[in-house]
Amino acid sequence: MELYVWKILSLLTILFVSISVGYTAFVLKKIPSRLTGVFSSFAGGTFLAIALLHLLPEGVEKLEEFKELPLGFLIALLGYLFILFIDKIAFDSHHLVTHGNRHVDLGVHNHKPVADEEENRLKHLISTRNRVVCHLGTGCGENCIALCESLTEPLLDNCHKRHTSYISSILLVFALCLHGILEGFAIGLQEDINDLINLVIAVTLHKVPEILALCISIGDMNQKHSITAVALLVMASPFGIVIGMLIMTYVSSFIVGILLSFTTGTFLYISASEIVVEEFAVSKNKWPKFCSLMFGVTIITLLLLLEGHE
Repeated sequence: MELYVWKILSLLTILFVSISVGYTAFVLKKIPSRLTGVFSSFAGGTFLAIALLHLLPEGVEKLEEFKELPLGFLIALLGYLFILFIDKIAFDSHHLVTHGNRHVDLGVHNHKPVADEEENRLKHLISTRNRVVCHLGTGCGENCIALCESLTEPLLDNCHKRHTSYISSILLVFALCLHGILEGFAIGLQEDINDLINLVIAVTLHKVPEILALCISIGDMNQKHSITAVALLVMASPFGIVIGMLIMTYVSSFIVGILLSFTTGTFLYISASEIVVEEFAVSKNKWPKFCSLMFGVTIITLLLLLEGHE
């Protein structure tokens, strides 16, 4: 009963933080990218540590009766590949980089000073969140940004024609919300209060930069589409928590092990292949971001060590 109450409190906490951050972003319109980058890197570190040090061992333990194959690790791999498919293959209709212009180096080896706008352009090419932005409005405008050395108005017109597909908008928002649902899903599956709190902290910290960036980016777009996109993102994790709680109540330990292992793969993708890649795509603020990432890993490691001694 106590664990159930903690999960309800977690749901309300994430919902409150998400709504507050979304409202703040719409009001302020501009948040320093350095601040959101540090928050996001810390969340990436906590996700990475939770996936490898907590979710995966717990999932493997519940599947230890299956001796023929390392089932937990295999399912984690399938979880990673599933999100990769959703994020980059099935629902990725981002064609901005195919218009023929020459693009500059996108890697961390480009050490030239990078402005906030240029950094956002770099992230746009690799971020699910920013691809959503390009599809939500009535046109691409300034938010539809490809990293080109020159980008003329005719190209923006072509971009408008390519990216006003309503179906593409729905699919990309779905891909982004799926991340949030799986984050909440992991919370709903927890059986220990300390592990639950660690995960809630990680998910909440990830929500802050995610919702900030989305709200700021779509602030000048179609109001109905903007509100719908943010509302779906805000509700995704609480919805995932409810699903996880229901599964914990009505299914066997073996099924929970499968779901925990699968969630491990999704967390690995979110942390290592999305947050880390996005935040370190440019060298700007790389040391604060890296220290924040390591701090997130350290915090989760210490909490798990303290829990083991109790």
